Amino acid sequence: MSNLNVMIRARDGIKYQGEALTVSSINPKGTFDILPSHANFICTIEKKVSVQPPNGQRQEFNVENGVLHVTDNKVVVYLGI
Repeated sequence: MSNLNVMIRARDGIKYQGEALTVSSINPKGTFDILPSHANFICTIEKKVSVQPPNGQRQEFNVENGVLHVTDNKVVVYLGI
């Protein structure tokens, strides 16, 4: 199974770019996780988004609001939308 390719972007630049084992966040229905081979998906997010790199410590980013998009093992998050 391949890793996720993740980019988290805010108005002031890229906050994270690289591979990840998982991406987790919160949408209006509750918490959720994105794993490799996840179905195509788009939603609004709030409060936080966290990334688990393959060989590193989980990184967490505070989110007032944003949009998360998943397609073909690529996760793109736009913060402050």
